[in-house]
Amino acid sequence: MTETSRDLELEEKIRFLETRIRHLTNDLRLTREENDMATANYLDLYENMEKVVQERTLDIRELRRALEQKGQELELMLDSSPAMIFFKDAEERLLRVNRNFAKMAGRPVAEIVGTSFDELVSATDETYREKDRKVMQTGRPLLNEIETLQTPSGTIQIRIDRIPYTDMDNRVVGLIGFALDVTELKEAEEERGRLEAQLLHAQRMESIGTLAGGIAHNFNNLLMGILGHISLMALETDTGNPWYKHLKTIERQIRVGADLTKQLLGYARKGQYHMQAFNLNHLVKETAGTFGLAKREITLHYDLAPDLAAIQADAAQVEQVLMNLYINASDAMPRGGDLFLKTRNANQDTMSNRPYRPKPGEYVQLTVRDTGEGMDPETIERIFEPFFTTKGLANGTGLGLASAYGIVKGHGGYIDVHSGKGEGASFTLFLPVSKRIETAAGLPRRASVRGAGTVMVVDDEETVLDVAGRMLSSLGYEVLTARSGTEAIALFEQNRERILLVLLDMIMPGTGGGETFDRMRDLAPGVPILLSSGYSLEGEASDILARGCQGFIQKPFDLQELSSRIQGILEKG
Repeated sequence: MTETSRDLELEEKIRFLETRIRHLTNDLRLTREENDMATANYLDLYENMEKVVQERTLDIRELRRALEQKGQELELMLDSSPAMIFFKDAEERLLRVNRNFAKMAGRPVAEIVGTSFDELVSATDETYREKDRKVMQTGRPLLNEIETLQTPSGTIQIRIDRIPYTDMDNRVVGLIGFALDVTELKEAEEERGRLEAQLLHAQRMESIGTLAGGIAHNFNNLLMGILGHISLMALETDTGNPWYKHLKTIERQIRVGADLTKQLLGYARKGQYHMQAFNLNHLVKETAGTFGLAKREITLHYDLAPDLAAIQADAAQVEQVLMNLYINASDAMPRGGDLFLKTRNANQDTMSNRPYRPKPGEYVQLTVRDTGEGMDPETIERIFEPFFTTKGLANGTGLGLASAYGIVKGHGGYIDVHSGKGEGASFTLFLPVSKRIETAAGLPRRASVRGAGTVMVVDDEETVLDVAGRMLSSLGYEVLTARSGTEAIALFEQNRERILLVLLDMIMPGTGGGETFDRMRDLAPGVPILLSSGYSLEGEASDILARGCQGFIQKPFDLQELSSRIQGILEKG
């Protein structure tokens, strides 16, 4: 090879190397640029990642603070709730409780967590465990269950909701309990029930009393007509006449009927009371002694308080109450037994746990207890109703205990009964202690006396008007009659100068006895007025007497009683 050829070959290799160098240089420059770009991208990504991490960290911190705040709020809500709240697992371990639960259990919250429910309180009904298991097995809540718990501070009643407690996978791992102490609420409901029952009973007794009083009033008007005519017939019949004995027998029977109406009026609290202060012990001994002589098969036991306070009452009416209770006890002990009589001083505080709320004050307590057959609840419910009897209509009127009830209530007292089949019966009376001494003696019964002058009779009952007029005529009086208050006022105004006395019925339709009395008193204040009624001296009649009415006579009355009342008024002037 020539030298020229070698030179050309050398030059060509040099150019190839130069080209490779340029390519390599370009490749190196591109790689550096790519590296720089990659580095820049990495730096950008790093910066972005750092920013994201910082943001996420802030979010986590905010979330943690929010969770802590929510936890505090939840804790506050749990502790502020009136309910007793607890979380427990399937093994009955308490996982969490609120402050009210801890208060009920009588231990700090820290000591409760991890213990079992039974270590703290006990349920009187063991079915609560079955209810717990049912909630955890079915995953369904059980709401509004009433249960009784025995706690360190006493027995309480709770209304509890059981709700299933689940984990993150929605598996039931326990239950949450929300229990509210409803002890006072239940007691209030029971008290309201008792009060409602008492109100209904009182309303029923009041309605029956109104009916009984109306029946007695109308029956007394009927007896008035019969007794008046019998009195007139007896007046004109010689005592040696064989009919005279029959007339007196009829008169006695009429008075028996009048005694029955008095018992009805006693139940209706329209009895005629002559109030005086006396010691109940004396009356108990006297009446029980008399009763014991007739019922020697019954042994009497006395436990009478020596310092017993005096009561303000009508002794005759209280005596009727006692005799009715003795007779009731005797009927319950047909083969004999024991009768216990106990008296004590009492007040509204010692009268607790009664089916009524007594008025504040001092009372005398009397308990009459027998060892008889006793009564079932259905009988006790009706024992004070008039005409109710367990002896049959042929053996009893059903008015004894009814009148006792009315008389005691009419005196401002209380009566209740406790009994059970085979346990005997115990009647307890509370009568107010005397605040003042007041006596009222009845007018003495005198022979009929003939009179003179004009007597005006006012009554809406035609029979009573007729027989009263005949009775007054037989006594020598001239009689004016009026069938209503309006008619009476007009007749009185026309004849007031010659009217000696007015016999005025209290109960009349339209212008009643009270209004008629007031109008007559305005027209002629000096004319005496004798008030009459089939009701007894109570309520409106007492008000009219307090306004100046001279006297009261209860129907039915006979000729002798009418004459005696008129003479007593006229003699007073």
